[in-house]
Amino acid sequence: HVLLADTRGPKVLGMRVRDRNERVVARGRAALVGVTAADGDDRTLTVPDDIVLEQSLFDVLRELEPPRRLRAPDGAELDWGQVSEETPLHQLPEYDFLDVSDESRRRRAERTLLLRTGKATDGWVSRRFNRPQSRFFSRWFLRAGLNANAASAISLAVGLACGFAGAQPGAFWLAVTGALFQFASMFDGVDEIG
Repeated sequence: HVLLADTRGPKVLGMRVRDRNERVVARGRAALVGVTAADGDDRTLTVPDDIVLEQSLFDVLRELEPPRRLRAPDGAELDWGQVSEETPLHQLPEYDFLDVSDESRRRRAERTLLLRTGKATDGWVSRRFNRPQSRFFSRWFLRAGLNANAASAISLAVGLACGFAGAQPGAFWLAVTGALFQFASMFDGVDEIG
């Protein structure tokens, strides 16, 4: 069970903390509880409005027994169950939740979230060029409040322009086609965040 704060919290990558956490909880197949946890329920994770959850946290929780105090690498803590001073502290090796309580922590959290968009199957071009550019445009899109559909529409437009350029004769149009194809490939990763 997860108990989220009543307030929506600050914006992180264009989305309020509570809205993002609700999505993550649903993906993690956990249940949201109301204003307070059920009496005696020692499995409720209490999340304030300045903590951004990551789906990987639910994998960690499945391996532990509550109650626990959980600590992220940056020192942020979450309570899982009814805790006291004697409750064991579990130090997380990675950022399974992120503190966004002030502007510098929000920027650091956004960077961490964007860096996690890489895939093990990414090739050299994707790791060195496409992903960094996709992250740049993703950050811009999310902060502007645009969604994945807008990114897909732009990617489609670039792809159509690439097709048009590819149908034209000559070396100039061949170079334009290659550049547009690379841009479409890079921009295709923008809608993966959200």
